[in-house]
Amino acid sequence: MALKPIVLYDIPSVLPINSWPPNTWKVRYALNYKKLPHITEWVEYPNIASTCKRIGAGPTSTWPGGSPYYSVPFIFDPNTGSAISDSSLIVEHLDKSYPETPALFRFPDSPIGINLGVIYVGFIEAFKSDALTNIWQFVGPRTWECLNPESQLYFRRTREAVFGKRLEDVVPKKETGDWDREWAKVKAGFETVEKWFKQHGGSEGEWVLGDQLSFADLGITGFLVAIRIIMGEDSQYWKDIMSWSGGRWARFVDRLAPYEKVW
Repeated sequence: MALKPIVLYDIPSVLPINSWPPNTWKVRYALNYKKLPHITEWVEYPNIASTCKRIGAGPTSTWPGGSPYYSVPFIFDPNTGSAISDSSLIVEHLDKSYPETPALFRFPDSPIGINLGVIYVGFIEAFKSDALTNIWQFVGPRTWECLNPESQLYFRRTREAVFGKRLEDVVPKKETGDWDREWAKVKAGFETVEKWFKQHGGSEGEWVLGDQLSFADLGITGFLVAIRIIMGEDSQYWKDIMSWSGGRWARFVDRLAPYEKVW
């Protein structure tokens, strides 16, 4: 019996490539790589929580005040009747429910006993803390510009409440030299991750696990492609990142380019 399309929920934008959230890209890569039929349902920011509650998908974390935080990606799988939030839990579900597809999280037959959980947490957390923390001040305000008006209002209100300043005041100023200093921190963060990769990951030009594509690779590439989409392929931001670490990050994106189709 043919599989029914899995519904992937995502946030729309005004960009040529409608999809932009990095965590949603992890799941989209997984679905395309596994060749699982799916469709995208677009949900504006203010409607995410109500949509999750309607289909039975839970929150992924909490706001600073303690209230539940609902976010993309989340899916509804009509083949199993499952509504799942959080990219890692979604991909684990895909591995478990569709074992005939290439594994991304479960490698029970690995001759070296890969513990992907440990590798993934170490790699992605290093990437988040050393690279993404500093790049948000450049990408965050630009994200607001890419949204539809309904989501713009929500994004500005919630993000300015978290960071305690206007989005316009988040971007480092070139005239004061802050831009150069802060962008240097972003580069240093990527260099730190490059060192981690050489110590713990695959060899040059390969995936985090060497020859085996895994969820860790989807995580890093999801963040990268989101930067490309939001900041623009011709932007100096993107050109810089693609030139760093001997072109490692460009190779990540290029190798997953065949799985970027938005359905």
